[in-house]
Amino acid sequence: MEGLVDAGFAHLEPLLEFRDWLQNIRDHRDYRQTERRNGEPGIGPFTLDARRKILDRLLSIQDTMGTPLISDAEIARIHEIWAEDVVTSASRLFEEYRRVTETPNEERSAAI
Repeated sequence: MEGLVDAGFAHLEPLLEFRDWLQNIRDHRDYRQTERRNGEPGIGPFTLDARRKILDRLLSIQDTMGTPLISDAEIARIHEIWAEDVVTSASRLFEEYRRVTETPNEERSAAI
């Protein structure tokens, strides 16, 4: 991309800056979940806040350039995925809470 900008395609500069910014934040723990999509610990997907920042920046670049970079259908699908991720995260948290707080049957029977 630098080659294109250097070759006179200066209008692509915002995309180059966006790419560089993404490279800078991709491994930053503040922007990443602490759990992978499969539920295992580790560097997971971007947080919802980070995803919003990424999309907002992309849309801002799109406005600045006056060139479509992402369609309304793609944005709608992104929002669907975000909603699915929120539900999945909430379900995992609920299951973890139940696992930690649930008393085994024998202990409940003895308490009655």
